[in-house]
Amino acid sequence: NHIPQLAWMAQPDGYVYWYNRRWYEYTGTTLEEVRGRGWEKVHHPDHIERVTNHFYACLQLREPWEDTFPLRRHDGEWRWFLSRAAPIYDNGGQIIRWFGSNTDATEQKEAECQQNRLMREVDHRAKNALAVAQAVVKLSAADTIDDYKQLVESRIAALCRAHMLLADSQWQGADLRMIINGELSARAGNAGDVYLSGEAVHIDASQGQSLALLFNELVANAERYGALSADEGKLSIQWRLVDGKQIEVDWIESGMKEVAPSEKRGFGSIVTERIVRQQLSGKLESRWNSHGVAYQITLPAPRS
Repeated sequence: NHIPQLAWMAQPDGYVYWYNRRWYEYTGTTLEEVRGRGWEKVHHPDHIERVTNHFYACLQLREPWEDTFPLRRHDGEWRWFLSRAAPIYDNGGQIIRWFGSNTDATEQKEAECQQNRLMREVDHRAKNALAVAQAVVKLSAADTIDDYKQLVESRIAALCRAHMLLADSQWQGADLRMIINGELSARAGNAGDVYLSGEAVHIDASQGQSLALLFNELVANAERYGALSADEGKLSIQWRLVDGKQIEVDWIESGMKEVAPSEKRGFGSIVTERIVRQQLSGKLESRWNSHGVAYQITLPAPRS
């Protein structure tokens, strides 16, 4: 009665005839209710068939029994228990009773489930990251090997920065400003003025790497052809959360002269559109004038 486990004894055929005090305190039952096979009423219906089949099979084989399953507490809560039963023999080698115990294993079970979820999440993110990296390598194009190498390294580095940022938050997400700043800071040699304005907007972990790659492309394009390529250039990045349902980002480049859209669509344009429309389920609108390019990006807000 003083051990922390729920304990019980059964006849050789499995008929349970005794429980300790801890069993009654946990289940809120009486001996009359759970005598024999009455214990089945506190077992979870999703597990009872498996548990009973295994239990009585062990009785037939005269082998110790072990299993893990949920038991209903007196207040209706289900908790997981590691349960064992061993046979007790007489001097002639005959089983005279079974002695069993149930040890609360809820915390261990939840830890195992959390670990399994984490492993699935890591596997999922690794596959996504590899798929994006593969697309970067496949679609990047340059005139020389050195230029190609620089492009690929820049894009992979953006994925790495986002990964580190999300890992620091234990994959709970990141602030939009931090993602944008990460891509701007990675190119410290930029010319032009940069202006950032926006409220705190939480980005889900599932969106983080895609957004990092998106802003890496926008910064790279501005550095090569736009507002960050000349001292007189100006870049304004403004964002806002609209009705808690969507995120609007205005990327506005100005201060340039005789700007015209490129006749050739490079990987930057392709990946920008794919990220916004396919990966983030958003919208991308662009407009050109002689002073620079402007993008308006609309994304669904994360549910968190």
